[in-house]
Amino acid sequence: MIVRVVAALSPLTPHILLAAPSDRLEALAPTLPPGVVFLPDIPEVWGPGPGGAIRRLAASGPMTPLLIVPGDMPWITTESMERFMALASASGSDVAVPFWASGETEHLLQWHPESSSRATYGHAPEGGGRSARASELLRSSARTLLVPIGALDRSGRSFAHLTLPSDVVAPRPRGSVDPAAPIRCLVGTPKQEFREARAAELRNDLAAALRSYRREAEWYGHAGLPLLSRHAAADAAFPNP
Repeated sequence: MIVRVVAALSPLTPHILLAAPSDRLEALAPTLPPGVVFLPDIPEVWGPGPGGAIRRLAASGPMTPLLIVPGDMPWITTESMERFMALASASGSDVAVPFWASGETEHLLQWHPESSSRATYGHAPEGGGRSARASELLRSSARTLLVPIGALDRSGRSFAHLTLPSDVVAPRPRGSVDPAAPIRCLVGTPKQEFREARAAELRNDLAAALRSYRREAEWYGHAGLPLLSRHAAADAAFPNP
């Protein structure tokens, strides 16, 4: 699975970083090109899960444009990523992510240029584990570009995840594709609510933080972006009184 992802990305760049648990890196090393740089996960520093791995990559990579692709997308193609990066680079946004017709974002697949937002996201979590969520960069950046998957792959197949043995034979895209869906850029209100919520947390005003997270969740819900709405709502419930 990882070998196929690396093979698809290799024509786009000579610099590939792979973040994974140390024991998995040892097993993968003999199967991958010698140019791949291995970054062992350090969950106690960067946070658990994919979000921690993304923080690790953002902090460890050179401050140049960075494409982050989850390792369980073995059908990803060079062409779809080339189109994604071209659209993202031309937008002037801080971060870009593909999304399905349902509004669900592929939030583990991110493109971001050299920017202050990336440097901030690369900082170690402040505690509690919640800030390791991978979608946080999409919520915290001033300009978030949403690129419809239909503009990158009309079938959506290359964005399917391999989660079950049966997926090897019959890849199952997570959503439907709308070739006519427009590119969207998120700015303004939800970003301000996120910043106000985090500022309230820093001054230990949890009631104010909860209100801002709820307003952020409502905004994303009305905008038809269910994953971002769910994650903001989860922040509103953390810590659970």
